Amino acid sequence: MDLEYKVKVVFLIVNVVVLISSIFLKDIKVKNAVRTGVAIALIMFSIFSLLKLI
Repeated sequence: MDLEYKVKVVFLIVNVVVLISSIFLKDIKVKNAVRTGVAIALIMFSIFSLLKLI
C-alpha cells in the first residue's frame, strides 16, 4: 500500500509540473489545450485515487 501511495504522489507531482509548463510554454495553442485538458483529467484522477487510499 505504501509503494502504491508513493507512486500516485509522484504521478500527481509530474502531472502538476506538466500542467504548469504547458501554461507557461504556450508554443502551439491547440496542442497546449489538449495537454492542459489531459493534465487536468490526470490530476483529478490522481486526487480521487489518493482520497480512496486515505
